[in-house]
Amino acid sequence: MKKKFVLSIMISLLCFSSFSQSKELILFRGTTKTLQDAITQLNGLGTISIKGPLIIDLSITIPSGIKLKVDKDGSFLIKTAHTLKIEGSLEAGLHQIFNTPIAFAKGSVAEIHSEWFGTGDTAVNYALVSAKTIPVRITKDLSVTNTIYIDSYQTLRITEGTSIFPSNKMIGSSVIANKNKRDTNISITGGIINGTDTGTIAYDGILFNQVHNSSIKNLSCLNVHITASTDTGNIRLNNCNYVLIEDCNVTGTWKMGIFILNGSCNSILGGKFYDTHDSAIGVVNSPGSTIDGLYVDNCGTSDGSNMSLNSEGLLVTNNTSINASGKRNGNGITLGHNGAPASYSVCMNNLVSNNHAKGIFIQGKSTKNVALLENTVIDNGIHSEGTNSGGIAVYSHTKGHLISNNRITGNRLGISLHKTSQDVLILNNQITNSTKFGIRNNGEHIVIQDNYMFNHTNIENQKNSKNLILKNNLMKSE
Repeated sequence: MKKKFVLSIMISLLCFSSFSQSKELILFRGTTKTLQDAITQLNGLGTISIKGPLIIDLSITIPSGIKLKVDKDGSFLIKTAHTLKIEGSLEAGLHQIFNTPIAFAKGSVAEIHSEWFGTGDTAVNYALVSAKTIPVRITKDLSVTNTIYIDSYQTLRITEGTSIFPSNKMIGSSVIANKNKRDTNISITGGIINGTDTGTIAYDGILFNQVHNSSIKNLSCLNVHITASTDTGNIRLNNCNYVLIEDCNVTGTWKMGIFILNGSCNSILGGKFYDTHDSAIGVVNSPGSTIDGLYVDNCGTSDGSNMSLNSEGLLVTNNTSINASGKRNGNGITLGHNGAPASYSVCMNNLVSNNHAKGIFIQGKSTKNVALLENTVIDNGIHSEGTNSGGIAVYSHTKGHLISNNRITGNRLGISLHKTSQDVLILNNQITNSTKFGIRNNGEHIVIQDNYMFNHTNIENQKNSKNLILKNNLMKSE
């Protein structure tokens, strides 16, 4: 009887069938030896279906000719100090099949699902360690209590509509961060970081430190609370170069939506930003960076600008910046700051409207040679009593700017030049329907030429104005 019982067990473990001249073997349970015996019987070529738990108590490699099919009851329990490497292919659903990281050969699978390793941040980290350069996908919502770490040449894909929920234990942490210094070629795509249920717990969304040639795309962030009381952002780049942030949306976050500090040639393209506590976008000392195609509405609610851009050599184009509500600094776009000038930057073809203080504001003692070209600047500063509130303001100690071919209408002040601003060219603009002055001039060596102005008072020269040049302007009064 005992021999017959053992024989029936072996028959239940090893069953063969033939489909299109390929062999399939079914395992209901077993150990490493069971799996190795199956590979040997298939002569390294065929399919092994796993329908129960396999205990990996010796290290093993699945050869390239073997396909593993793991059903909902199948799994691998890998014992400490032993390894499983898959050089063949794997087919499995979205359930846990591994209890620890394994090794996948390149090309063995198109994507690795984090769900194969369980739930939460541990599962995603196990998947990334296992993946090397194979993309990892998160398909189901998950909660995290620790940081997800991504390495050079890795890709993390989050299925559209899938949320990552930071827990109350995330205080002082980042939801996703790069793993090493000077990481490169990282890609994060899709998903939602959703902090709605964590209240005022403070954490970062995505933090990149010294990351280069990488991208963050199609990510949404809701009600994320930031770790530091100083300037920081839900998506933050520190000392990064050539990082692309594309079509990312941020709503209700604490501090900035995106903050770039140092580095160079980074890009923020597309995306929608609403109701951030500080600026939607902050850029400091990241020359050669591009901000293009953003929609920013009522950000900087703590009295900041919708977009605070304090770096040289910026290209700021095709953005919509509206409804900044800060009483003193509720600006649509601020260019420059003391110690972080915005010199040699171009701000072109933006729509800037209905911001409480200023539409576009150039400031910073060392800021020079900024070009404002072909922008539409409407209805800014009309409820403010600030000295420079209005459409475009040029602050003290800045010089050499070009303001040309802009449509500036319905603002409190069309253009305001503060004392000691110098060498500003105001050319070919349409400045109309200002509620106070078309141009308030308190600057030095200002050229106002070839503009069309239709305001109650077109130009108000104040006591510090010096060496004004007026040429070929068409000026009408309301």
